[in-house]
Amino acid sequence: MNLTRPKISTLTKIERLLHPKIKEVIAKSLVYYFTIKEFYTYRHSRYQGHQHVLKPFKGLLNIGHRGFSSQYPENTLLAFEKALEHHVDMIELDVQLTQDGQIVVCHDPDLERLTKQKVFVRDLTFVELQTLEVGSWKDTAYTGQLIPRLSEVFELIPKHTLINIEIKHEATSFFTWQTEQAVLDLVKAHQREKQVIISAFNPMVVNRIRKLAPEISTAYLITQTLNPLLIFLLANIRAAYLHVDFSYLNPQVMRKLKRKGLRVLSYTLNTQQDYQTAYELGLSGIFTDHPDQLQTFLAELNRPDPLRALK
Repeated sequence: MNLTRPKISTLTKIERLLHPKIKEVIAKSLVYYFTIKEFYTYRHSRYQGHQHVLKPFKGLLNIGHRGFSSQYPENTLLAFEKALEHHVDMIELDVQLTQDGQIVVCHDPDLERLTKQKVFVRDLTFVELQTLEVGSWKDTAYTGQLIPRLSEVFELIPKHTLINIEIKHEATSFFTWQTEQAVLDLVKAHQREKQVIISAFNPMVVNRIRKLAPEISTAYLITQTLNPLLIFLLANIRAAYLHVDFSYLNPQVMRKLKRKGLRVLSYTLNTQQDYQTAYELGLSGIFTDHPDQLQTFLAELNRPDPLRALK
């Protein structure tokens, strides 16, 4: 297939030399810069804060990681439909920007894993993306599944189901706010301001979302040790939600986070032991590839104990 290659600026060419690992390291180091910067800003001015979309929810949230991704091709409409059948509380998905400015739902920056073609989402138009199916890598039964636009997902998922939108490193730029603005435009066009959390590993992205739309909930994706300084800064910039790599959580850290009023969701938990540990830690939500198994676990937790009723 002869796929078109767009013209890109010199700054973008330089920036792309950083993809993906170096840029990720830079982003992690920026956590402290932006938290300190925001700490100073929000300590000296009125901060509008989040919608707190999780406030009505108690207990563990069942969050379909890329939909029902253990059994169906990730980040497809089919995976989202199947997750909804298991009554997930939230669907997590990843977004990127196409060459012609469309926000599409895809995790990897390039499509080699899904299509066996070494092409980048950012270099293709949406029409070109639609020529590449992303289902057969999972199973030939799913041949024909396509990369959806975020707008299609909004049309599929009912408004009582929350959506976590992760903006990928590869979709962002140090020089422009195009991806962040495009995502917010879609959220507002579909009136999902009170049903979404926008998250990112890159704190620069979270900072931009909070500046552009402070009424929309955001979350820091954390894959590093939560030391006392970082916890203090996150609490004082009122980062209501943290999405934390499960390996960095323990009872001591959770007690500190809870005392600061932070709600913690964790990724990616896929075993009964993980679910039990998350419950005991007091997490607010679990990102899982197996929403059916988590649904069963939560149903068992909530099942009335007949012996207790007799006491």
